Amino acid sequence: MVPAPAFRTLTEAGAPAWAVETFERLRAANDGKLSGFFDVFAWRPPGEVRFMEIKVAKTRSSQPSAGLSNERCVFMTRSNL
Repeated sequence: MVPAPAFRTLTEAGAPAWAVETFERLRAANDGKLSGFFDVFAWRPPGEVRFMEIKVAKTRSSQPSAGLSNERCVFMTRSNL
């Protein structure tokens, strides 16, 4: 299976300059690294951004339910700027 094409930068993804600047400030605050960073970064005009971290944990059941893997979302943290 071939991975879907991906964007290497937010600018390539069509993000407005203010969203790119916010993302770069967040990355700089993380010592310039993306590891240990959040999982989702979203934006919408006129200047709202959200970034989320998603944690997963193994379920106790050995049977996957509802067509999902045996991992489930434990919690999701969301931050607004």
